Amino acid sequence: KASYFQPAPPGTSTVDLTVYDVAAKVPGITTEANVMRVETDPQGLHVTQSYFVKNDSTPPKTQFSSRSYEIYLPPDAKVEGAAAMGPGGMPVASSPAPVGDPGHYAYLFPLRPGETQFQVTYSLPYSGSAKFTPKLADKADNVVVMVPKSMTFTPDPSTPYQPINDELNAQTFVAKNVSPAQALGFSVSGSGALPRDVQTAQAGNGQPGGAPAAQDNRPGGGLGNPIDTPDPLNKYKWWILSGVGLL
Repeated sequence: KASYFQPAPPGTSTVDLTVYDVAAKVPGITTEANVMRVETDPQGLHVTQSYFVKNDSTPPKTQFSSRSYEIYLPPDAKVEGAAAMGPGGMPVASSPAPVGDPGHYAYLFPLRPGETQFQVTYSLPYSGSAKFTPKLADKADNVVVMVPKSMTFTPDPSTPYQPINDELNAQTFVAKNVSPAQALGFSVSGSGALPRDVQTAQAGNGQPGGAPAAQDNRPGGGLGNPIDTPDPLNKYKWWILSGVGLL
């Protein structure tokens, strides 16, 4: 069985809650984007990884088990914080648990019909350069890597990364329609921090409760509501850049 959450503002006596049948594996669940924000801080290399998961099951069902959503992190990653937010927009602390081989984790969190977001931040040893060999548990529509403009991003040969030109003060690289067997290795070098700026004028347009998103200057990304624009990546920028308010 799965737990369900619904925001209840002060003074609320009742709330409407939709529940669904539950299965350990549900067809129609896809990873729309797997986004890595890579930067440095005084402690070394800092990574915020966000996952945007769509449940389009028909009839609608919730996927829930001890391995509701599996991820892979670098084997030497030191996890610092993690969270999840279901389609209802209520963020909760939810840490992925190790499930076997080094770097293999799973979230114990229900994937309800709609979009669920996961986020994990971790640090890595760093001596001026680092090699990443990302691994996927399932296929992803988009794998995105963001690094500061002051750092150097070097993809491995034959990897599908393409640079994206946008208005952000960052370098953004995207690989589309990626399978678990596809090579995604890359290296980074140098130092720098990614921007924290968000367009606060967008706040209140879809934010839970209509409240503006608070800006946070700590390293990492955050979960929020998307900017509805034609660019597929822009859909996720609100989450990616809105600070670590959820964590």
